[in-house]
Amino acid sequence: MQRWIALVTVVLLLLGVGGGVLIWNHRQNRPDKVWVPLPLNPETPEDARGNLAKQLGTELRKPSVLLGVATDLQLATKLGLPSNEAAVNELEKRLFVEVGTADTSMGKIPSINIGVSGKSKEHELLGQVSIRLMQDVRRIVGVKDQPAATF
Repeated sequence: MQRWIALVTVVLLLLGVGGGVLIWNHRQNRPDKVWVPLPLNPETPEDARGNLAKQLGTELRKPSVLLGVATDLQLATKLGLPSNEAAVNELEKRLFVEVGTADTSMGKIPSINIGVSGKSKEHELLGQVSIRLMQDVRRIVGVKDQPAATF
């Protein structure tokens, strides 16, 4: 009888530890998106918002811009990729520019959300990439560069 109790205890312990590892692994690999909203005038027509989002997306997807982001943040090493060109290709897949809304003290206002998608375990890196992309957005839009915020 004591052998059965010991065997059941070991099996339950292994199942508990294995289940904990599976839950942790699942949470670390969930999809994640991090973006920075670019607030727009609420009176801006929807088609103009869409056109601006397309133009920004086109400008941000240029290889020179993506290469600058990849080299500044050393994405090749942080993502475990062999070269900066591979990091540029990966960044191009993950980059998104979409029309959305931003919460402000005055309520919700229209915005263009500029960011990257990835996994939950990369959340901090995704934030750094989004902030770095906003430096290029400021340059593209013609706003003088401000010191970057820390994430």
